[in-house]
Amino acid sequence: MKKVTALLVAVMLLLCGCAKYDKNGRVLTTGGTLYPNGGLVEAAGAAKQSPIPVILDVDGGADDVLAVILAAKCEGLDVRGIAVTQGCVDLQTAGRNVLMACAFANLDVPVALGAEKPMEREAVTDPQHHGADGLAGMQLPPTERALSELTAEELYCQVADECSGRLQIITLGPLTNLGQVLKSHPELIGKIERVVAGCGTLDGLPEFNAQNDPEALQMVMDSGVSLTFLVNNICDRSFVEFTPLRDDLISRQGTSRYILCAENRPKSRLSQLYMEIGKTEKGNRMYGYLVVDWVNNEQAAQPPEQMVVTVSLEKGEKGGQMQFDTALRADEGYPVILESTTLLWDKLEELAECYNK
Repeated sequence: MKKVTALLVAVMLLLCGCAKYDKNGRVLTTGGTLYPNGGLVEAAGAAKQSPIPVILDVDGGADDVLAVILAAKCEGLDVRGIAVTQGCVDLQTAGRNVLMACAFANLDVPVALGAEKPMEREAVTDPQHHGADGLAGMQLPPTERALSELTAEELYCQVADECSGRLQIITLGPLTNLGQVLKSHPELIGKIERVVAGCGTLDGLPEFNAQNDPEALQMVMDSGVSLTFLVNNICDRSFVEFTPLRDDLISRQGTSRYILCAENRPKSRLSQLYMEIGKTEKGNRMYGYLVVDWVNNEQAAQPPEQMVVTVSLEKGEKGGQMQFDTALRADEGYPVILESTTLLWDKLEELAECYNK
């Protein structure tokens, strides 16, 4: 009976696409996979690595909402809290969006509000790509959950003290919160193992997170904290799709594939959200999602390239422009992820399987 039960568990995990197996067919629970629906199922003799304690720092846009929903299912990540910043929407709207995402994902962590505006500039939102409410058409169920009594700064300090130097920060919005906390608490630099920032583009054009608050970005760069960049261009390869679209969806290009994901996974709670994004022209470049996916799958992902990184602090349109140049020596610059090996649509369907009704 035990053998039959174990076999059924393995088959269920294989169908979910959320497990890895060794050469003998045993389920492995090492980092880089997703939890199946209902949580992790341990197998006898399974090898499990300790997940990375992380704080997500987000601005409540559509890609960040799906990134939170993804992070809740990433076996390699231990989400200790979420810091919210202004960005593509105002701070209060961002906080509401993150609370709804956490409730949807059953992720019970403190959600702490941080910066209401950039450090030295007027706030810049992004309704063009995320809609007025930041959700790009998604209708998340309302929640009774409340924001943490902690500020984002207090959350950073508390979690860093708890994690014995293993804490990693994943920033998916402007770096305002992190810039402010490192300015006020420079001792945290020694308690943070690494910051992974979704920030910048290779074509020299302003990327939203850098453009919104380049002073905060520069402050983080100058702090000496270990910092890895994932440039926005990682979206380009991730959107490669070899399966032809239906004739009625070809004109919609990126967003139309959310409709296909929804139709392919009708039993998933995510299908409705995918369908709602697919009916808009917004939210179709899931940058934040890809950053979280890279951290969870780093060992199997595209390795970084060492590059010298600069950011313009000019006022006006040139503010936030970033330049990436190959470093002359190995000890110069920052690790930069230039492209992703992830096919986003495969990942979205894999995640949908983990939220079956």
